Amino acid sequence: MIEGPDGLVLIDTGLGTQDIMRPKHRIPGPILNTVLGLALDQKETAITQVRALGLHPRDVRHIVLTHLDFDHAGGLADFPEAQVHVFTDELHNFLNSANPIDMIRYSQEQIAHQPDWEVHELEGERWMEFEAVRAMTVGSSDILLVPLAGHTRGHCGVAIRAGDGWILHSGDALFDLNELDPEGRHLPVGLRTFENMLQYDREKRIQNVERLRELKKAHGDSIHFICSHDPDGFEADAADGIKEFASTRIGRAEML
Repeated sequence: MIEGPDGLVLIDTGLGTQDIMRPKHRIPGPILNTVLGLALDQKETAITQVRALGLHPRDVRHIVLTHLDFDHAGGLADFPEAQVHVFTDELHNFLNSANPIDMIRYSQEQIAHQPDWEVHELEGERWMEFEAVRAMTVGSSDILLVPLAGHTRGHCGVAIRAGDGWILHSGDALFDLNELDPEGRHLPVGLRTFENMLQYDREKRIQNVERLRELKKAHGDSIHFICSHDPDGFEADAADGIKEFASTRIGRAEML
């Protein structure tokens, strides 16, 4: 969660309150549920944690989705007034795909409330080593949408300006921050198998891992990297690292 100039911004939502109450209807893949070890706990939902910080859910004005997998988009219905930012390719694939893998990764129930979509085309300016990068909102360059297709068709990284540097949330383009190691350390066998099973485009995914690795090598002193499923990185950021990094420019940042 980012405290932006016109309200709060969430990067993904995790599971939502309705997912916890009705998992059989809203979580499409029982196998994925087991593999991911999902915590079906209301206290873990973004809306509960926003309230615990003394903030109102209506203050969440924007949600930027790295992608629409059910474990990233389940909480959309908890913030029905927020504008939801997503790449065109991701939303199109979500709404139209008949691919068996997509049937277990996407949950149509999670968007039954008809979110207020802000759909972004794959076009924009160059940022670091990446092309077609665009701002979340017109007139601001503090939050950028970075194409990182591969895990899903329209997967999106999110770059957040923090003082003279950046925070880059790579979503599921990385499953473990050790993948950024200059020697190219590989995922553990279980995670690698899981990623190979789910990936939309293996070639694009591997290419983007390489680009992120090069980005870390060239600009690691000014970019703080985040990914969605690395517990060690999450714990370190939740402690104090992300707040220290972000406080100079965009206000408070919290890891929920």
